[in-house]
Amino acid sequence: MKCALCNERNGSTRCEGCNTLFCLPCMNTHHDKLSQQFQLLMDVRNEIKQSLDISRSTTSNKKQVSCLIEIDAWEREIIQRIQKIAANARNNVDELMMKHMNEISDRFEQMSAQMQQQQKEGDYLENDIERIKNQLDQLKNDIKHVNEKIRVDSSLSNNIEWDTLLYIVEEESPNRVTSEPMPTKDKVTKEKKKSLSIFRSKKVKDINDSSQLVTPTNRPLAGK
Repeated sequence: MKCALCNERNGSTRCEGCNTLFCLPCMNTHHDKLSQQFQLLMDVRNEIKQSLDISRSTTSNKKQVSCLIEIDAWEREIIQRIQKIAANARNNVDELMMKHMNEISDRFEQMSAQMQQQQKEGDYLENDIERIKNQLDQLKNDIKHVNEKIRVDSSLSNNIEWDTLLYIVEEESPNRVTSEPMPTKDKVTKEKKKSLSIFRSKKVKDINDSSQLVTPTNRPLAGK
């Protein structure tokens, strides 16, 4: 059978990869092409290695990782929202406190004016003294416990599942190719070994005498 490449010399060696018969010179050429193709793959591998090193360096610097930057931004936003809610609650407390204090102050002013008028006119009896005493005690008690009239209700926030507010999702690339280990010679069956010549990784040495062709069994061709 002629060489599949030059179609001039007899094919003496079969490539295990493409299952094609080549003469020795063409086998060398075929091997050179495979070496070139594999070198291109090695170049790609080296580029990936460089990209991987850069990615690892970037990952070690947390200030450059986009996901961590996003988490930091989310954290600041949540803190700002909570701070705004707390600030509004404080303003509400101040307003309610002022409202209650104004009410107590109005009652105090009215009582003071009434007492001063009664003192000026001397118009007071036992029951007036008892009534005014109770009113004064009530004012003192209201001033003392004015803060207790305001209560903070945080029951809704206690029901928030804080751990569910932020998720980390791992997405797989749809074009991801699963790497498989390179096949070994052990996977080649004995029957295939008998019919195929082993494709050596080394470049087959040129033979000056083209008539000394070698069969797959490394024996001279009949009649040669």
